[in-house]
Amino acid sequence: MAVYNGIIGLPWSLKVFYGLISDNVKLCGRKRKPYLIFFAFVQTIVMFVLFAYDHDNALSVTMLLFTASFAMAFSNVVIDAILVV
Repeated sequence: MAVYNGIIGLPWSLKVFYGLISDNVKLCGRKRKPYLIFFAFVQTIVMFVLFAYDHDNALSVTMLLFTASFAMAFSNVVIDAILVV
């Protein structure tokens, strides 16, 4: 259980890199808004997949939760950057 929680929580440890990416790499000519829209969409899809389908494998659930956690952490960094500016 601790290993799964560690994998799921790993994206929150890398928030500094998400800030550097969102500040320096533009998507569609804009800095932050496309990241926010994209990762909100990713998180919605992942959570729907977790809800709608049965998962027999703990690793698949962990990877889906890792992806959702990554999307949430990246969105959190982008929202914080928008609020600061």
